[in-house]
Amino acid sequence: MKEKGMNSIRMFRSARGIEDIDAAQGVDPLLKTHTVRAYSPAYLSQYLTKAIKESGLPF
Repeated sequence: MKEKGMNSIRMFRSARGIEDIDAAQGVDPLLKTHTVRAYSPAYLSQYLTKAIKESGLPF
């Protein structure tokens, strides 16, 4: 993964109060909700699709 993507994930985890990626266990979810549960693949897919459409970039 590129450094910019990793930095974004680190910032997200920090904002949620989740330990840094380097300190996480191998089975811990990369992205967690405010209730500290893993995001579902369906939710992430829906969120990314919406963000791409709102960006106005040609896909």
